[in-house]
Amino acid sequence: MENKGKKWGKRILSVMLALSIMLIPWDAAYAEVTAETDNTPVDFVLVLDCSGSMSTADVENKSISAAKMFIDMIPVENARVGVIAFGAMAYAKDASAYVYAEEPEAVTFTKVVQPLTTMDSREMKKQAKSVISDLANQKQGGGYTTIGYALSAADEMLTQGGTKKENACIILMSDGRLTDLRGDERGEVYKSQDTDKLYGSRALDKEMDSLKEKDWPVYTLELAYDIKDQYDEWDKIDITGANVTAGTGYKIYTGLYQMQHIADETGGEKFPAFSDEGVLNGFSNIFYRFYDGDEDRGGI
Repeated sequence: MENKGKKWGKRILSVMLALSIMLIPWDAAYAEVTAETDNTPVDFVLVLDCSGSMSTADVENKSISAAKMFIDMIPVENARVGVIAFGAMAYAKDASAYVYAEEPEAVTFTKVVQPLTTMDSREMKKQAKSVISDLANQKQGGGYTTIGYALSAADEMLTQGGTKKENACIILMSDGRLTDLRGDERGEVYKSQDTDKLYGSRALDKEMDSLKEKDWPVYTLELAYDIKDQYDEWDKIDITGANVTAGTGYKIYTGLYQMQHIADETGGEKFPAFSDEGVLNGFSNIFYRFYDGDEDRGGI
């Protein structure tokens, strides 16, 4: 006999399949379903990259449409959602920008745009999607891809919200192309090929350890529109060695490495966002973990 969570898992997959086959825009279709699980809230933090590189890596604003899709799919009975944005130059000047406790003088280019909020009505979902839509206009040059600080803000949000161990996840929507080194460090690091620094980010390693300890996995939605046609070739390259070079190539290597690395280190998964089907498949895996109770999560 099927358990309640498994019934819900199959129901959400049916909804997603129907919508993808019908090619209905997610903004126009309300995919809410009822979760037949216990009443313990599950917490999700959406972390969206608004750095300058996203203007080419996410030229179709798929991160925005995917985030709103996720809001639509969440059951209203037992979920809370927070939204964090990072990378926009405007956040460096904002008095409400996130302050990293370990380095309070650092410019984090990170901002909490929606605190952890219960999605207990369609009106709350509408409000969350409005906040996300506004981020489409925040992408601008000059803001570094400070993933470490953004994950730190997500960790702090969940901790302060009283989230239980194993009862939350973070969904990172980014190209992963870190530029979190100080300005005077970059040129010398590029030349030295110091991969520890090239792939490093202040706050990132510490946050991955913290999230892993709490069993709050990071699922990475990889945006790489500018290498879409060559993605398979790029993804097969050994990106941890001496083939790393300065310039655009370095940034793409770094992004491919980090999006997989962050997911692996925290117990999440990476999924490329080149199509609605790919995004749906990734989201189905997330929902299986939290609402199906089955280790064999499968996909579409």
